[in-house]
Amino acid sequence: MAEEININESFPDFQDSHDFHPHITLARISYVNDKKVFLKKIKEINVKKIISKIESFILYKSTLTKTGSVYEKVFTFMSIN
Repeated sequence: MAEEININESFPDFQDSHDFHPHITLARISYVNDKKVFLKKIKEINVKKIISKIESFILYKSTLTKTGSVYEKVFTFMSIN
């Protein structure tokens, strides 16, 4: 799993005008009343670091629509071990 994934090689039909940046979306915020207060509270969150064996993970395509996000399963990656 430590290998870098080349999206263009793995999915030749996948076309995107943006550079791919691997990430995990924990939440989507559509509106913030006070951005300074929100950012202060986010920075105060203490996330416990864990180590865990990952046997697989799924790549999803997320499309934001007027009624909310639509998630489409693209591919499941399995661990080699």
